[in-house]
Amino acid sequence: AQLREAFGDLALFFYDQHGGEVIGVLWKPSSFQPQPFKASNVKGRMVTSRGGELVMVPNVEAILEDWAILGEGLVQAVEARSERWTV
Repeated sequence: AQLREAFGDLALFFYDQHGGEVIGVLWKPSSFQPQPFKASNVKGRMVTSRGGELVMVPNVEAILEDWAILGEGLVQAVEARSERWTV
């Protein structure tokens, strides 16, 4: 619930409600589309320049670190697996 509340605009979270030990995360494709810079839209994003324009993109490394911090005491590891990008 904490992950969904904090990062639900960027990703979908899945778990086995019958006792599984893994939380699956699926990034929303729209979260990787550059957004215009807005001070109110900074959460989980960083500012970068694209074509001379300042835009917001997800700060994947910081988000993964936040997930580990939120799960402190419960989370053993956060693994990023993707064929399209690496951290």
